[in-house]
Amino acid sequence: MLQLQRCVLLNRVPIEILQRPMQTHGTDEKVPREAERVLMSIHVSYDLEALGEEYGAVIIAIGACKFDPRGRGPVGPTFYTNVSAASHQNLGGRIDARTVMWWLKQENAARAALTSPPPVELRDALNAYSKWYKGATDDAPPDVMWSHLYDIQLLRAAFLLCRISLPWGAREWGDLHTLFRLAGWSNESCKKFRDEAAARVGGVKHNALDDAVRQAHMIQDAYTTLT
Repeated sequence: MLQLQRCVLLNRVPIEILQRPMQTHGTDEKVPREAERVLMSIHVSYDLEALGEEYGAVIIAIGACKFDPRGRGPVGPTFYTNVSAASHQNLGGRIDARTVMWWLKQENAARAALTSPPPVELRDALNAYSKWYKGATDDAPPDVMWSHLYDIQLLRAAFLLCRISLPWGAREWGDLHTLFRLAGWSNESCKKFRDEAAARVGGVKHNALDDAVRQAHMIQDAYTTLT
């Protein structure tokens, strides 16, 4: 039988859909057509780096990747851009001195990545992400975009500040913290799975794209736990 919690996790399958006529796939398991589409959908994991921890903080990098949450292999197409801190600050973005000092203490590789490729204007970065997001699948945007609450708040604030339409819908965002708790992971378990994902895929800590890829592998681990 189809596990209802797999659908609830995606926040995309209302109860009335689950009650509609089923489609058989040559086995005893029957899946509603709409639920099947969701379970086969493409997800996005995204992460950003910023110069503050509050709503409206200046964004300096955006990274994302497409992936199959039920897979166990490499992620699909990726997105990465550095953002001009000055361009965001000129529009009203805020810079926190403590966060700047924190960045000065990070690995050289993490800091060097913030200037290669060269940063672009905030509006250009958001338009590029929007175009990539909408084209992440052949004929439709992704069904779920996963991140921490901090990241979605900052990204949404930047889109609103630049008066650019959000590429994702209100029901397309998934909270990583909620997913991991539904999987039964404690704080220690989250650290364990994060370390295991880092060992599998490598990368640089606090690089937005590398962090997004590690998150995608953690989401796959969570789906495995739940199914």
